[in-house]
Amino acid sequence: MKLISFDSGHLGVQVDDTCLVDITDLSHGAPGAWPPVGMVDLIARFDAVRPEIEARIRSAPRLDIASVRTECPIGWPNKVVAFPANYDAHINEMKEGLISTFKASGQGFFLKSNSSLSGPADPIILPPIPDREVHHEAELAIIIGKGGRAISRDDALGHIFG
Repeated sequence: MKLISFDSGHLGVQVDDTCLVDITDLSHGAPGAWPPVGMVDLIARFDAVRPEIEARIRSAPRLDIASVRTECPIGWPNKVVAFPANYDAHINEMKEGLISTFKASGQGFFLKSNSSLSGPADPIILPPIPDREVHHEAELAIIIGKGGRAISRDDALGHIFG
């Protein structure tokens, strides 16, 4: 099941490559509200609303995905935790050139602001800084759906939403 955000805070479930079903009303977040926490609320209550989502997939009116503006799926996560370099080739690449003044051991983590997130239709605007070195990367996000502490390795996947 693929959940998406669209059109200024509406929530949907993608039915296939071309259509979605609007499930905005299943969240306590209102479209256009600030902060945009509708998806966070939906994820927190997912087990309770899943039967209704599945029923709507079978019977609710469809929207053409091409007719909506898709957005960052979770516009206001509780936190964004990032790792500086998560594979050896990138760690070595970062040790060269302009970035060599930064430590690139690949160890540790850092927090990113919510404003660093962008959706598939959002432009990525780089500041006009001369000689700035920019690296593109593919990112992987793990959405934690259930909290906890001292979680065993065997139970860890049970806390991941997607």
